[in-house]
Amino acid sequence: MKDTARRQGDLVILGENLSDKLKMLDYDEKFLERYGMVPISRHYFVYPADAASQLRYFGTLVSWLLSFQGADMQAPEEYGDPNEICSQVEAELRKIGKHEDVAKSSMLSGCGADVLAILNTLAQEALRHNAWQWGRPVIPQEEIQREAEDEAISELTLDQHEDEIEDVFGDDDADDAFIDVDTMPLAGRPPEDEEKTQMIEADIDAAAWRVEVERVLPQLVVHIRNHDKDWRTHVEQMKAYETKIAGSMTVTQTHLDKLHQEISKTLEKITAREKHMNKQLEGTINEFRVEHDKLAAKKEQYKAEGSRVSELTRELGDIGDELDSVKQQMDERGNNISDQKPLVNIKQALTRLKKEISEMDLRIGVCQHQLMTAKVGSQAKMVNDMHRDPVDDEDNDGSWY
Repeated sequence: MKDTARRQGDLVILGENLSDKLKMLDYDEKFLERYGMVPISRHYFVYPADAASQLRYFGTLVSWLLSFQGADMQAPEEYGDPNEICSQVEAELRKIGKHEDVAKSSMLSGCGADVLAILNTLAQEALRHNAWQWGRPVIPQEEIQREAEDEAISELTLDQHEDEIEDVFGDDDADDAFIDVDTMPLAGRPPEDEEKTQMIEADIDAAAWRVEVERVLPQLVVHIRNHDKDWRTHVEQMKAYETKIAGSMTVTQTHLDKLHQEISKTLEKITAREKHMNKQLEGTINEFRVEHDKLAAKKEQYKAEGSRVSELTRELGDIGDELDSVKQQMDERGNNISDQKPLVNIKQALTRLKKEISEMDLRIGVCQHQLMTAKVGSQAKMVNDMHRDPVDDEDNDGSWY
């Protein structure tokens, strides 16, 4: 489980890296508008979804990324063959020497590790060929709002703002909101010092006061912008759009009517011309149909003969194999017949056998001579024992032996 989660995390990181690289290549402007594709999420190639859509998007991205390297790979069609798309991608990768060991089956799903690795590599190569470099960060600076005639800003002075407030709340509310401190009962008023209740007298020069008022008056202007989410603004925009549509509808309807009439006339002309051409080419069309039928018959005959040729070719291969085996057996027998080594071995064996026989005869003769000598010696001893005097024998050892 941990290995699976780790691999899934690696795929998510690859998907986010690919998304960042595509943004660096102006993916939204240069790819989506050119091929009429919809933007995808950062993890589009990580998780399996619609295999056909993912494979087509993958092939189109590969075609666009290869264009940075000068490769001319045609983008896949909407209902193209998946095997053909994978074969094209595999051929282009083999040309540039990248990911040559990727199997076609791993690309058919349109997602996964191999797909993300191919897209990341091609995006990196596209950035390198595009000479993309990191620029210095640009910190936006807020510009000071300036008063202009073309801006839809309503300026209100403090007096106008007070008037609007009165219009909103009404006179009665203003009277209720105003409290006269002097008319309050003494019980309700907090105790104050006499110095605080005395009249305040201004000690500032009137001319200096006017100068100061003129200086700060521009800063007291209240800017109220019209908010886009206000329903009143929406109503005014709808009325303006309705007026514009009503004004342009008449002219547009006139143009559309003229275009409809021209298209109708053109279609009638095309229909009449088509009928005329069909009448003139009726004989040629019949001949074409006859020839087309003949061609179909020839194709069927060609298929039948092709199958017959395949069978004969297979039989010829079998006969050739049998012939090769027979030739090999004949060669082995010929080599065995012409080979004199067995005869030489037989002669050498006979020579060794004769030598061993002669040696054996010699040993037999020696053994017979020794046996004969032993027999003669034993007989002579027996004769001597028989003729020996017994007295002498008793004197000698006291025995008859």
